[in-house]
Amino acid sequence: MKTSILLCSLALVSPVVAQTSPPTTVPSQATFDWKLRLTKGQTWTQTFTSNIQTSSNAADSRTRKPTRMESNITQTVAVKNVVLDVTPAFYLIRSTYSGFDQKFEIKMNGQTQPVPKTPDVSRALVGASFTIKQASDGRILDVMGLEDLVARQKRGLDSLTKTPGERAAFEQFLPSAQALKQAITTSQSASLPKTPLAIGQSFSYNSSLPASFFGGVTITGQRTLRGFDTQSATLDENGTFNIKPAKPIVTGTGRAYIALKGTTSGQSFVDAQTGLPRKSTTITKITGKTTVIQTGGAPVAVVPLNMTAQTTITTTTP
Repeated sequence: MKTSILLCSLALVSPVVAQTSPPTTVPSQATFDWKLRLTKGQTWTQTFTSNIQTSSNAADSRTRKPTRMESNITQTVAVKNVVLDVTPAFYLIRSTYSGFDQKFEIKMNGQTQPVPKTPDVSRALVGASFTIKQASDGRILDVMGLEDLVARQKRGLDSLTKTPGERAAFEQFLPSAQALKQAITTSQSASLPKTPLAIGQSFSYNSSLPASFFGGVTITGQRTLRGFDTQSATLDENGTFNIKPAKPIVTGTGRAYIALKGTTSGQSFVDAQTGLPRKSTTITKITGKTTVIQTGGAPVAVVPLNMTAQTTITTTTP
């Protein structure tokens, strides 16, 4: 269940990674100039659908009894967007969560475990709004109104926790408004290429989430333009990332240290007129381990983890 809270919080950030090196040179007369081109009053809805499958095999360091855990989590988030204002420096965009649903399936040693269909921590987000200032190159210049969003998440914990200790264990997965703002702005810094791309050209990205956001995440990779016309462009993406929280996750009986790394690959179809993604699909593969240490004692278990996640983002307009 704690994994689901982590995923809920990560869903609040839709990172578009930053360019860190100039595109490779490919001779071509035709290029695709990927920029945002929005108009005041323009509206669109983005739907984020993720399917996360995890498996782990652990053995208690004292009993050596093996335990296999498998989970299958499907999460859908819908966000409505409207351009409130257009200036030479930025677009002012209001984003509102219009739908949020999760379905869980968890098995322990092959036996299905009871889990709620959609925790209130997820449903509480529906109706929450925040406003961003976004430059035409994709940079997020400012984010306003995140306090209400974070407060809604905390209220949603009421149905999941019975004691102050349980609540504290869950709340550690929820970033503060300031941490969330920093995560959004840093993960989307200079997210589009600085120069037009020819077919076959690539640009590198190097992005990060701050230490206050789950200890820190680093992401590096490359995007390549595969083709384009007057209506749309197709780009491939390959990257790697590392997650290693600086602080342990505190549980009711001890601490858990997490170290994860993974790869991403995917493809995006971008609207050539607006610069918005029409559809993108990304497959993420993660491996790592969690070391659980009982309070005042030695490691109780080292749990290897394997995770595969497929995320699809679709954009619809009225």
